[in-house]
Amino acid sequence: MQRFTFILLGSLLFSPPTTVALSQDAGKPIDTRLPVPTDTDAAEKVVRDLFKAEYAKKKPADHIELAKKLLKIGDETTNDPATKFVVYRDARNWAARGGDVPLALAVARSLSQAFAVSPIEARLVAIETTEKWRSSPGRVVIEIALEGTDESVRADEYPSAERFLKVAALAAGRGAELFWEAVVTARTKEVERIEKEFESIASDRL
Repeated sequence: MQRFTFILLGSLLFSPPTTVALSQDAGKPIDTRLPVPTDTDAAEKVVRDLFKAEYAKKKPADHIELAKKLLKIGDETTNDPATKFVVYRDARNWAARGGDVPLALAVARSLSQAFAVSPIEARLVAIETTEKWRSSPGRVVIEIALEGTDESVRADEYPSAERFLKVAALAAGRGAELFWEAVVTARTKEVERIEKEFESIASDRL
């Protein structure tokens, strides 16, 4: 039941963003998201000065609370792309550092819906940050990382799939999860096989 819950959660949070419209001339999807700001220094300074005390706290619960505050600001910011991007990005990272994986993935989704950021990359950074800080149980990280692997393979984004699998392997290793280590190893071999087939087909088309 626990595994099913995580898989269901992953399938919901890993669904693609819907912020697209149809062009009038060709009927093709148009990306209506904002471009990623190239200069965020000023926004970062304002945000980090405003939340200086919160950024300095060490407890996971404080990190999660900060992430929720930043997410709220991001949702409510409509006329300052740099600030919106910074608070979403930092909210994702603080949620991951605090071990709240569902929140981190939800913020990643908001980030990739608002800005021209790869949804897969946004979620990948969230789960990589979670594993870096070892802030969540290994099994949770593994489940989400494997879900991300599947999503990456479906999109033919094999470098991302490899990074997700690396996260899954690290999480399985730190928890001495022998079953999951075997699962990750088998999945890695399967992805390598699929990638080779994809490259072979792509080469034949040249």
